[in-house]
Amino acid sequence: MRTLIASLLSPPHCSGCGAPGPEWCPVCARTLPSAHWIDVGLRTLVLFPFAGPVRRTIIDWKEEQRRAARLRIEAWFAQGLAPLLRAAPTALVLPVPSSRTAERSRGARVLSEALDAVLPAGRLSTQLIAARPRRDQAGLNREQRARNLEGSMRWEGGPERPLIIVDDVVTSGATLREAARAVRVRTAAPVCAFALASRESQDPVAHASAGLC
Repeated sequence: MRTLIASLLSPPHCSGCGAPGPEWCPVCARTLPSAHWIDVGLRTLVLFPFAGPVRRTIIDWKEEQRRAARLRIEAWFAQGLAPLLRAAPTALVLPVPSSRTAERSRGARVLSEALDAVLPAGRLSTQLIAARPRRDQAGLNREQRARNLEGSMRWEGGPERPLIIVDDVVTSGATLREAARAVRVRTAAPVCAFALASRESQDPVAHASAGLC
């Protein structure tokens, strides 16, 4: 009954622009570019720039916990990770851990929940963990981000499987580089990354079709 009342009070709307109707309207769908690889010190497949409808949808998902945005985010994760999982059928998917503050822990939780909703059983790993507390990255420049993250993650998994590190948004790439450093301490297996969006303009790089990374 509460769900019915909530749906009547809050009719369906586009999670990108807010227009009444489907959770992702045709106008917003036409604004989305294709996925591309970038190199931030780690080969990373990115779906979109962090702007416009994509930015609003990600914020609504992480900060507002809106159902329409969550469904769209899950669809994007499924879409973006599918070719990587086909290329590496045994790969594990590692969401980046939180900084242990309440707000960031919630962000890490919703990231793991979204991945768990779309990944085949046994592909999600939570063995990439925070090794020490760190500041939130907001407002830090590139050098400060790198110092803040140095040594902040630890990989507790084994050495035998390829790894796909996942974050929602890439800024400088410092978080992904630290995650890659942590896993490479214990494994020589292929490592690459995936993100829904990039905050900064990054030049696309060529990527070999064979293999994961």
